[in-house]
Amino acid sequence: MNFLSNGADEMNSKRTWHRGARGPAVMAAIAALAVAATAQPVQASFGSVKPGGLICTTFNAASATSTVQLAAYNTSSVNESLPAGDFNYLDPDPIDRGQPGVFAPGWSSWRLSFPAVADDAAHQMAWVLNGAYDPILDTRASEQPFLRPCADHGPAIASVSPAGLVAGGGAQALTIWGRGMAGATVLIGGAGVHVATPTAAVDQRIDVAVTVDGDAARTPRDVLVKTPGNLEVGCRACLQIAAAPDVQTGAQGPKGDAGAPGPKGDAGPQGPKGDAGPAGAPGAPGTTAAVVRATSAPATFGRDGQATASARCPAGTSVISGGHDVDSSASLQVVSVVTDQATGDRSWTVTVRAVPARAGRRLTVSANCLKRS
Repeated sequence: MNFLSNGADEMNSKRTWHRGARGPAVMAAIAALAVAATAQPVQASFGSVKPGGLICTTFNAASATSTVQLAAYNTSSVNESLPAGDFNYLDPDPIDRGQPGVFAPGWSSWRLSFPAVADDAAHQMAWVLNGAYDPILDTRASEQPFLRPCADHGPAIASVSPAGLVAGGGAQALTIWGRGMAGATVLIGGAGVHVATPTAAVDQRIDVAVTVDGDAARTPRDVLVKTPGNLEVGCRACLQIAAAPDVQTGAQGPKGDAGAPGPKGDAGPQGPKGDAGPAGAPGAPGTTAAVVRATSAPATFGRDGQATASARCPAGTSVISGGHDVDSSASLQVVSVVTDQATGDRSWTVTVRAVPARAGRRLTVSANCLKRS
């Protein structure tokens, strides 16, 4: 009998080697176990327990391992039993990585540590529950520091200030705000950018001097923070490199003629001051950089629990970073960020999966845009 549907048949056929033959002796043993387990959590009814996706991750560069928090959702009102096997496994193998086998009603989560892989290796990991195949993680070492960081362990970056540095000239001060950053060092991606040892690196702030070569590419750069314990966290394309502003000053106008002195009295007042000469022509204005903020229209979540929105920068600007906000009339239980990146020169796009999906939930995306005038 086939218990899987809606595309699960193929996954079931791929995993048939996990099952053994079920002869009379095996079936008798199963019946005996069922009688003995009456006081235990009931066997999960099909579809009552589903994977809830990736909550967060922390990457250790020294051991090339990641610690992630994964979610599951039990829609029934009782504890459900679903031991590791055909209906509860990790893909790729090993299928049993210590995942839970009993699920309380509602949302639950568990922690998993696994080795990261090279960029050219198979890198998609999934947790399959009751035939629901949920790709939960990109396991490449180059991607791990840039996933959503865990709140209870590891560092996190909240913002980078200023959002842009100019090419050429001396050292420029850069401040990184976040948490878990005491004693950390800073790396900035791409050639032509030189990062000094931080002058301050406390839990929520890093101050560091950065020098940018005059011929450095004017492209957004990744920022990476590395703690003394080799935990890494980064933000993609969150620092812009721009040309130095060309500031000019107009020439000073000629000095006016002196006024005629007043007549000298015995203690008379001084004569009036002469009129000032005409002012010189103003110089050409210099080029300055400014950051403007663009916001998308609110996007509704579909029946699949996902919403996508893009904030588009105005003409004459380029996108340097972005963020998002999920507004809901009810509290969020699990939110997974599927996409959070620049799309093109002027747009920032975010795709979010929210569980459970509700009609009143809206996703709004914002973008920081660099304007030169």
